[in-house]
Amino acid sequence: MDGLQFVFESPQATQNHKKRPRLVTSCDNCRLKKIKCLQAAPDAKCEACSQAKVSCRFRDRERYFVERSRVMASPSPRPPCGDHTNCKSVHKLQQQPGAPHDELFMPMDGPAFDDFITASNTSVSYLGHCRNQSFPSDPIRSLGKTRHSQTQSAPPSPTLTLLDHSSPFSSSLWSTDSQFSNQPFPLFNEQGIPVPLFDFDQPQYPHRSLMPHYIQIFTQHLGMKCPFITYYDTLERFSRGILPPLLSSTIAALAVRFSDHPALVSQGLDCIAAAYRDAAKTILPTVMYPPSMETMHALMLLAWLEYDNGQISMFRSYAETAMSMALQLGLSADPALRLNINEHGRNLLRVTWSSVVQLNLLASQCA
Repeated sequence: MDGLQFVFESPQATQNHKKRPRLVTSCDNCRLKKIKCLQAAPDAKCEACSQAKVSCRFRDRERYFVERSRVMASPSPRPPCGDHTNCKSVHKLQQQPGAPHDELFMPMDGPAFDDFITASNTSVSYLGHCRNQSFPSDPIRSLGKTRHSQTQSAPPSPTLTLLDHSSPFSSSLWSTDSQFSNQPFPLFNEQGIPVPLFDFDQPQYPHRSLMPHYIQIFTQHLGMKCPFITYYDTLERFSRGILPPLLSSTIAALAVRFSDHPALVSQGLDCIAAAYRDAAKTILPTVMYPPSMETMHALMLLAWLEYDNGQISMFRSYAETAMSMALQLGLSADPALRLNINEHGRNLLRVTWSSVVQLNLLASQCA
């Protein structure tokens, strides 16, 4: 007993870091049943979900990554990064003064990354404008007999019309003055059969009768997560026939899951989303060079698609490719120096850069 020594101390007193949420490796169904989740491949259904013929989702894992992103956004010490330039840009965006703390965390309606962090003051003010923006009623809801005009010009190839010989930014990308038609687009033909998913004349594009519906629900549900896709600009470019097939397919793949229209629900929303996602992946290698804003936007949407599907390795790959293309396009430079783009265009450039930085930050934390 004489050799015993009692030491009173508080081992947790010097720990300032937050406790990291534990890793989630099982799907929601296996976690609910408290059984082992076995996957033959990272992108395959687990055995339990395959036998039960149910969707194999990882919502708990998504919430885990949200918590990790919140921890990384806090003033705690940041982990090392391979690219010093990217780290410096991210740190600069996160240290912008003047924005109220509550405005930096704006809720979103998307199924993944529900608390998407917006660190740029310009992005906060612009996103606040988008959040309060009123959207017109969805023209697809009125199933009238008005047929889409057959004289509409066919969408061209995704080659951009440049502002000048040295600028990779399309004038149509930031246009706000042109008017577009807002005709109702029926989802059924005259025989009452749902329209096909892809256009007859341009098989790379989603069907022209479906795109207004996709654009509408995309901006309503994902506008805060993807503020670089705005309703009026996107619908105008679609009406003018200059919305590229890659961007059209990625918008459709993300948006269709939020549709409640019987013509789409009856065909299976997950199956439709997979069809558009596969079409986008087929198009992507053909438009990677030269780099363009529209291709970079599509890469970001593809990254979110893979994130929602639980394909973390593909999510990281697309996010890193989008960041690389953003740096090639010079988005890290001050948009105010681009004198050949109006103020609306410069705001969208800032929003795009903020979005790709946050996407890349989340991807860097995904194991």
